[in-house]
Amino acid sequence: MKACVPVVFGVVMLAWFLSATHLMGQNAPRPHPTLHIRTDGVTKLAGWVNFQNDFKSEPQCRGITLYTSDKAPATDFRVEMFERDGSWYWFLGHGKDVGGMGDQVKDKDAVRDVCLTIWDDVHAPYPVNPGGTVVN
Repeated sequence: MKACVPVVFGVVMLAWFLSATHLMGQNAPRPHPTLHIRTDGVTKLAGWVNFQNDFKSEPQCRGITLYTSDKAPATDFRVEMFERDGSWYWFLGHGKDVGGMGDQVKDKDAVRDVCLTIWDDVHAPYPVNPGGTVVN
């Protein structure tokens, strides 16, 4: 019986340590990535207006700030989006790297994919409440 006490104590301490370590990550500040949609180049007026409107209502974009002005501050990501042959194509830049690219039949689905790719790139969980922030 006395030999079991140190083993039980060790298991309890290990479980406490692991749960405390897990809980510490819950208080870490959530990143607030910024995104700039390029209004020159291939992104046409209809494309970025649709993107901006869908961005505000897309649940996966919550916590991301979209800048639409050409005088926007430096942002974490930049996106170009255009429509061709019934598909919406998007290219996401992250620093000097390509953050992602894709295409969807609906522009709303392309916006969702852009936001999901941003959360993947910053290694953060997806949000559950609707809407992103747009700054003009």
